[in-house]
Amino acid sequence: QTQLAGKPSPLSKFTETGWRWIFYFTMHMVSVLAMWSKPWVWNTSYCWYNYPFHPVDPAVWWHYMWELAFYWSLFISQFFDAKRKDFLEMFIHHVATLALLILSWTNHMHRMGSLV
Repeated sequence: QTQLAGKPSPLSKFTETGWRWIFYFTMHMVSVLAMWSKPWVWNTSYCWYNYPFHPVDPAVWWHYMWELAFYWSLFISQFFDAKRKDFLEMFIHHVATLALLILSWTNHMHRMGSLV
């Protein structure tokens, strides 16, 4: 019946939430493992030493690329998914998140951005 009304079924909501949870949990664990040995994780003063001439660590590069790809996919897919009550809020959230990721990358603030 909910399918006929154009609303997502509880099962489709559950599966969508489930895959996002799996992604977020996996990315969190990968991020912790990748960033654990970085000195700026434990002392944020390292984010500013020799700024903006920080070399980009491969783990940080991959971290940024995965997050950018994920948020671009969420940004684009929200126009094709079933419309939700919080569409505008999520749209603003995705725009803000993408802006923060892109600006921190282009301004060589990837150390600080990796902490956020």
